[in-house]
Amino acid sequence: RRQKWLVIFTGLRFKSGYAGVPRRHRVFGGLQRMNAAQGDERVHWFMEGFQGAEIVRDLAPQEGETVLWRQRMRHDSSLVDTLKAKNVTKVALAGLKTGQGLLAAAELLADEGLLLYVARECVADDKVERGEAVLQHVLPHLADVLSFEDLRTQLAHEI
Repeated sequence: RRQKWLVIFTGLRFKSGYAGVPRRHRVFGGLQRMNAAQGDERVHWFMEGFQGAEIVRDLAPQEGETVLWRQRMRHDSSLVDTLKAKNVTKVALAGLKTGQGLLAAAELLADEGLLLYVARECVADDKVERGEAVLQHVLPHLADVLSFEDLRTQLAHEI
């Protein structure tokens, strides 16, 4: 932010009752089915209006920053459209769920020909082994996976 970089927040957020989620969805369908049986007050992971579905206050979007919520594993065109509208050619990815959300974003952006960077210290996964496997064996095919210090150095030379 201090360098005036474009910041875009993405993540999962569902409407009440997990509206629109297919009951047979392998990941989110279980939430939808449990919610149908027990209601929003008891089953509300990633649900709009409940704790855990909001961006933490310390990282909250500032004026002019984009937030793109999704209800699917993959991003729709809004992420790419936003980047293209700003003539972005390089993206540094950070966030949670390295083995799913971050990987899905990296695949989408790599398909668009964007140069991608991932700082190891800026990503995490709830399964450490899965996160490490993705960082070591999958993401290097799509992005430069570096330490945060190496990323800062490399970007300083490129800009």
